Amino acid sequence: MAACYNGLFSTHMFVPLNLVWERVETARSDSPIAVCRNLMLYGEALLKTVAAGMIAAVADDKDRHRYRLCHKLIRSNGLGDWDDALANVCSGPALQHLRAGAYEVQQEITSRHGRGSYIYDATVLLQKCLDVIVPEAEKLPSRFEGRLWFSKFVMLRNKERAHGATPDDALRNIVSDLEGSLRLLADNSKMLKRPWVFLRRNLSGKYNVVPLGDDSTSFSRLKGDRAINLKDGVYVDFTDHCYVELIESTVDVIDFQYPNGSFRGIKSEWISYVSGTRRAVDATPYLQPASALPSSETQGFRDLRVVGGCLVNLPPKPTDYIHRDELESELTAVLMNDRHPIVTLVGRGGIGKTSLGLEVLYQITESGHTQREGRFLFIVWLSARDIDLLPSGPKIVRPTVVSVSDIAKEVSNLLSPYGIDVSNESAVAQLMRSCSEGPILFVFDNFETVQQPIDVYHWIDSNVRCPNKVLITTRHNDFRGDYEVEVPSMDERQCNALVDATAASIGMRPAVNKEFRQSVYRESDGHPYVVKVLVGEAADESSFRRVDRIVASRDDILDALFERTYARLSPAARRIFLCLGSWRSLVPIVAIEAALLRPSNEERIDVRAATEELRRVSFIDIDTAALDNSVFVSVPIAAAEFCKKKSLTAHNRLEIIEDIKFLHRFGAMQPGDLKRGLEPRIKRLFGVISEELQKRTTTLSNEIPILEMIARQYAPTWLLIVELIEESGGDRTGDEVLNVLTRYLESGPSAQEQQKTWERISQVHRRRRDWAGYLNAVLQIAEMPASDMLTVSDAANTINSLKSEVDITQRKAFAHRLISVMESRLGEADATDCSRLGWLLLQVGNEKRAYEVAQAGLNHEPENEFCINLAKKLERR
Repeated sequence: MAACYNGLFSTHMFVPLNLVWERVETARSDSPIAVCRNLMLYGEALLKTVAAGMIAAVADDKDRHRYRLCHKLIRSNGLGDWDDALANVCSGPALQHLRAGAYEVQQEITSRHGRGSYIYDATVLLQKCLDVIVPEAEKLPSRFEGRLWFSKFVMLRNKERAHGATPDDALRNIVSDLEGSLRLLADNSKMLKRPWVFLRRNLSGKYNVVPLGDDSTSFSRLKGDRAINLKDGVYVDFTDHCYVELIESTVDVIDFQYPNGSFRGIKSEWISYVSGTRRAVDATPYLQPASALPSSETQGFRDLRVVGGCLVNLPPKPTDYIHRDELESELTAVLMNDRHPIVTLVGRGGIGKTSLGLEVLYQITESGHTQREGRFLFIVWLSARDIDLLPSGPKIVRPTVVSVSDIAKEVSNLLSPYGIDVSNESAVAQLMRSCSEGPILFVFDNFETVQQPIDVYHWIDSNVRCPNKVLITTRHNDFRGDYEVEVPSMDERQCNALVDATAASIGMRPAVNKEFRQSVYRESDGHPYVVKVLVGEAADESSFRRVDRIVASRDDILDALFERTYARLSPAARRIFLCLGSWRSLVPIVAIEAALLRPSNEERIDVRAATEELRRVSFIDIDTAALDNSVFVSVPIAAAEFCKKKSLTAHNRLEIIEDIKFLHRFGAMQPGDLKRGLEPRIKRLFGVISEELQKRTTTLSNEIPILEMIARQYAPTWLLIVELIEESGGDRTGDEVLNVLTRYLESGPSAQEQQKTWERISQVHRRRRDWAGYLNAVLQIAEMPASDMLTVSDAANTINSLKSEVDITQRKAFAHRLISVMESRLGEADATDCSRLGWLLLQVGNEKRAYEVAQAGLNHEPENEFCINLAKKLERR
């Protein structure tokens, strides 16, 4: 799109701003004053776009600098805060976390410019405007930072908006200079010449990449890359694909919105400089305080303290630790020797790796081992824990280190008071190789949560040398190190505690006695999973049966116990067990139901009862996602190994293979994914189906019954069915989509989801040119208790705009409904809202009330053109 100013034409494409420029062009047929005011809006959009792009370039860090900037701007009612945020990124605290690819833009904004620079020329033109509007404004120096343009524009815009006090003649006088200044900046800014796109991922996993600027080649690979997971939205490329969270776009990329303040409760107002509409947007992602997160319970002290003969920053000992003598001895021995520079302590989450590590470290310091043997002079504890598992639930905490840079800073803070200079990553790497003061033990707790853990591990492995050592605690076995200590089983005391807990979970804790505990420990050899199996198998109503002794080697214990229990399973439970155990993954229970209730499976199975049977004998674990209360099933490692053997000889092996293939459509899921709930699994299923439809290996009619069954249990599935129907292109009339959306509304979604659904319904009716259906959907939204006045007012504007498209009787009925809503909320209305209500009243013949409402609007804002026009029309009558 070409734009013109001062006789010059620009062919630079930047869709979000070019769409705003169309308003400027349209205003030329009105008046120079209208042009000027639309130029001001263009400048607002320009400033917010540059600031939003730079904020997107701030990388994640433990102090959440980017979140703090967004947190402030979501709440900001003033344009000056955007200028402040830009300064923060370009020359303030956030600069240290700016991605390398953004430095070119940052330098343009912070460098000093003189004659011959486009920024200089643009700022000179802007200064001419200020000389007219704000004569007392400070004059320009001969050279100045590029950021000055943005500060000058904020000053000009704020003065022009100040109650409309700027004389019309002054606005006419600045139009040319203002237009030239804006076009110079927009056409030459390095920020706007970066690759910008709008990304939307379809159900098959591929990305729809819509260019927003002249160049989008750096995003091209996303079109066929399903491995990368990016949320839908606006992106700018700074070597990395940076999500611009402060700009939103419609799916068809014809409108763009920016935060506009008016923060209330859980919503913030966003404004479109393209259409002029305002919209209340969910602000819950920004409700967490911008202040620093609390530290983890296992974060090390901020300074080194003398314990025994060693300087340490270890966190306090856990108060509820249960000794594990053999593991403690093994870990102590491997830490105290001069071999194995990297030791990993591996186990499942919550199994006690951190507690075991702390116990051993305090033992070797307090016992005097380090002093007597000179093993370690320093023990440096570095925690990457980002969630504390508290009795009250998971709590987000601030990790101490998440990157190599953080490691260097933390080590420097701890050791610099002792004259050890480790001011950068290279110095810390050298310290890991050799420390002249004495050996150092570096402890990395919850290592799997650092950023790019494989890379950080390779960095550690490449540098650490004995007598220095590294101890890593991790849930994952990707970091095996030179010596791995596993935490697989318990002593008898721990086993007794697990017996009590397992019995309590099935309501039989009072039936547990000493003899039963001893027999379980004897048969299980302290293996926690076998303990669960034995307790579940022996449970018999209100008592426990005798646990028969199994004469077999320790390697045979699991097989023998599983065999006996497996023989007692119902056919339904066996089928589900063989299906689940053949695939190591958490599986949604709704997926199991879908697999076993497919039309090809003629025999019906009570899936819920069968899974409960399996849970009782501990063949499966059941977890519930806190996010949406969805239920997931998993098979522990030992049971899965047993299952593989049984699957080879199962009589219904072919049917089980088909069940497993169906479950694969939901994708593999690990325990860490539980916090995301059911939604990612359902989306994965739809992505697979979408791809199969494209390849014509299935049909929509074949899949819909299964998907509807899932939707009846997990209502958001209805919305994905809509997307699948639309992608297939078979619903030309929109009838199927409307039917599915209606069924979703019948499921009783939240008010917010109801509003979104009615918006989609309105779009379908609008596409069908069914104006009565469209207006009904718009009114449904306006009539919702949670709808803000902006939404209600826009609904009135829509009805007033569609006078000729709807039968007069229907139109009056719609108008009466909305009048009732607006009259009850008149206290929230501004002058423009009053004018829209007045026109509704005029449509139903209530001229007297229409005039009263128009006057109320003028009392609120005397210069409101809409109320003035309405009042004049009524006065002429």
